[in-house]
Amino acid sequence: MNKNDMKMKGILYLAPYRSLLITLASAFGVTFFTEITNRRSLIDAFVFLFTRPHLFFFNFSIIFFTLSISLFFKKRKVWLLFLSLLWIAFGITDFIMRCFRVTPFAATDLGLLESVWSVMLIYLEIWQMILIVAAILIAVAILIYLAKKLKNEKVDYKIAACSILASILMVFGLSTAYHHTGVVPDHFANLPDAYEGHGFAYCFTVGLFDRGIDKPDDYSRENVDEILNSIGVTVGDQQKTKPNIIIVQLESFFDVNYLKDISFSKNPVPNFTALKEKYSNGFLSVPSIGSGTANTEFEILTGMNLEYFGTAEYPYKTILQDNTCETIAYNLREQGYTSHAIHNHTGTFYDRNTVYANLGFDTFTSVEYMDNVRRNLIGWAKDEVLTDEIIAALNSTASQDLVYAISVQAHGRYPRESEEYLGSIEVYGTEDEGENTAYKYFVNQLSETDKFIGALAEKLSKSSEPYILVFFGDHLPSLEIEDDDLTAGDLYSTEYVIVSNLEKERRIKDLESYQLSAYIMELANFSNGIFTKLHQTYSKSENYQNALEMLEYDVLYGDYGAYNGKQKYLPTQIKMGVRDIEIDDIKIDEEGLTVTGNNFTEFSVITIDGKRVKTQFVSKYCLKTAEVEIDEYDETSRIIAVSQYTKNGEFLSMVEYKK
Repeated sequence: MNKNDMKMKGILYLAPYRSLLITLASAFGVTFFTEITNRRSLIDAFVFLFTRPHLFFFNFSIIFFTLSISLFFKKRKVWLLFLSLLWIAFGITDFIMRCFRVTPFAATDLGLLESVWSVMLIYLEIWQMILIVAAILIAVAILIYLAKKLKNEKVDYKIAACSILASILMVFGLSTAYHHTGVVPDHFANLPDAYEGHGFAYCFTVGLFDRGIDKPDDYSRENVDEILNSIGVTVGDQQKTKPNIIIVQLESFFDVNYLKDISFSKNPVPNFTALKEKYSNGFLSVPSIGSGTANTEFEILTGMNLEYFGTAEYPYKTILQDNTCETIAYNLREQGYTSHAIHNHTGTFYDRNTVYANLGFDTFTSVEYMDNVRRNLIGWAKDEVLTDEIIAALNSTASQDLVYAISVQAHGRYPRESEEYLGSIEVYGTEDEGENTAYKYFVNQLSETDKFIGALAEKLSKSSEPYILVFFGDHLPSLEIEDDDLTAGDLYSTEYVIVSNLEKERRIKDLESYQLSAYIMELANFSNGIFTKLHQTYSKSENYQNALEMLEYDVLYGDYGAYNGKQKYLPTQIKMGVRDIEIDDIKIDEEGLTVTGNNFTEFSVITIDGKRVKTQFVSKYCLKTAEVEIDEYDETSRIIAVSQYTKNGEFLSMVEYKK
């Protein structure tokens, strides 16, 4: 047999497996591409391939499994391209997100897409948005064209089924073996390190299925009762002296004076520094770096450790969508408190406008209900507006109040190109001009947030009522800071300071973020709530974390043994804003319709019979629209209202005009 005959015979032999071979090659190419974007380096992707081939093969197996689905379709080339492009899009998204924040693209981010649109223009330029949309449209157009142009191919179901079965066996076999041998961990303590160490496809896929809290092996009603008996849970006595409690979560805030080789023309955070020198403070271990504000917030409010939840999970987007949860707000409700949430950003971000009702808040004031909001050059609302909003919340009730406020001004992205006025504080010791610009922008935003800290502390110091005021950072900023760059703490450490007019001894104590609310409750002489009691009395026990995990599972996914077998908490009837939006009068003339009242904002929209009309915000007392003519207006039949909408057009609340 000559060489040509042998070659032809080989081709004929492989012909039935051509589609399979193309799928295998595509899976390899897509896997390698996602590792390039994951590491943002071609060389590092090669290093991963050759130094950790077993993990590369694991990621390849996952992608090969998804691409093998195309073998069942007559238009398999179109489906193969579609599935490949989907993984490629995930890889590119990961690359983009890693450029703007420290944490990589996780499956849970898919649930946040609705919230992402409200901040997309802050992170991306208009031309970049246009480019992304154009790329998506081109990809869709190519897929549609190929679907019409390419002929149907015969499906070899035997090869397709064998491919799927083989890939499933590879994925589950390797997953089982690697978990048992410790090659891959059961939980990712550090998500960026996990992605780089174990590969994009594996870490991303884990996030799709790893949700909630796994049932502890020793979970039972008896063991829950044993924990409750050990910590001595009681409702708690009504205290004679009840302080107002104000907790302020500061976006990306930390003491930049801990940076080793970077200095400043003056201290960007003098007020925070002065408060630390006078009042109780310490380091706070938080669950996030660079992003994930809602997860730090979740730990603070609930006293729960996120480590026991799924990989990169956001409980605000999963379990708390339809379930209530014990929080400091519910615990203080038992003490007669009213609870207020305040955030100078859009109310629908992380679904806070609905989730806060499941966390026990009575009111939620988002930026849509704030007046005189100023913004920085990136577009974030400045934190100065929070001072009056916090005081307004405290003054809105006759009872004592819990106020949980979240700032936003120091949020990324941090510009690396000189844009407008960045501020007066100069930065020294950065490696290049781009890094210097980013740091200069950041520290000058911190400086303004620090002024807010000083203003709020000063205003409350004049209060005749007892109070506890807490400031803390939610996570470090996305500035490529490493542990070695810090003289104290680490990447998961921020700081807190507790300011109070109660006579309390100054204490320096480092805490986990899920311990902070129990610590605050202790300072206020409260101990009600199972998580409060657990942290206050059981934190030094060897069984502390096991007990915490079991109680978290019990009250969210278990039998509610801690609550005598039924859910203890009901959602609140949350009110948006503490100031009532009022409509006093409506007038119509040649210029259109005028609505007068009080507490209107730039997000107020006139609606007529439920239909939005273009609205001009004149002042907090007046709104106008030119879309209504005199001969169209009938006051007796028309329903006139003022509604609050987010910038993206999401409805928040409505006040109807009473004739």
